[in-house]
Amino acid sequence: MIVPYGGEDANGWASGWIRDTMKGDEAASRGGKAVGRIEIWFEPVLGRNREAFVSRCQDALRAGREQTFLYLVATRPLWEDVVRRIVDGERVTACGELRVFLFDGLVRRLLQESQQAPLLLEEGERGVIVERLLAELNALGALRHMREIAHLPGCARSVARLLGELQRADMSAEEFAEFVSQAARPDARDHDVALIYTAYARVLGEIAALDPDGAYRGALELFRQRSDLPPWLRETRVLLIEGFFDFTPVQKKLLRYLIERVPETIVSLVFDPENPSVF
Repeated sequence: MIVPYGGEDANGWASGWIRDTMKGDEAASRGGKAVGRIEIWFEPVLGRNREAFVSRCQDALRAGREQTFLYLVATRPLWEDVVRRIVDGERVTACGELRVFLFDGLVRRLLQESQQAPLLLEEGERGVIVERLLAELNALGALRHMREIAHLPGCARSVARLLGELQRADMSAEEFAEFVSQAARPDARDHDVALIYTAYARVLGEIAALDPDGAYRGALELFRQRSDLPPWLRETRVLLIEGFFDFTPVQKKLLRYLIERVPETIVSLVFDPENPSVF
């Protein structure tokens, strides 16, 4: 079963996300960017949307148009299945480039294609840096809320998670520090987090590095610096999105940028009749 966007089931998160994205149409009427055509295809578990996506990619590859599609998937098992289906040894035996990405992989590719590709840290390295900064700031007497617990491993892990959440919300260290400073009654914990986030951003800036969440903000900043698609994406005619149920604020902004510049976007969602509010 394929239900296009606008059907009777399209009343929840999915349709709301599309409506938010398509607000670009209003911007276009005021001189902004127009949005490409967008569809949502609902299907039951073991539906046939992926089969249709794969067939479309195979057609493009067989015609020598491998740069005309961008296929974004939510999980590694899904990525492996899609790649195996596209390069099936029958319709497609090989290709120069296969543009099937996890979101992390797409972000890394965007950064690698930039002229100043940063050093990309692993997830655990953020915690190591935060632990060191906690010790340094505490030794200086700068911490208020965390001064008694800064030496505990759990404190560093909690702060590292908070920094990840702030970056996923697309809030820079400067923006968070300003937010805290403008509070009528500044919270001691927020004060400490702002200090640590500022110091953390400075350390990463000194070594020209980004952590996994910062990589998303880095890719978004690349988009903000230009009005068109990066050169390696300019031939993209369709954006295929499969397997997602939600996006972080930064991911939504990245998708909005792509959707506004790619002629066609199709989102495949597995519809769960026992949990219709998600959709």
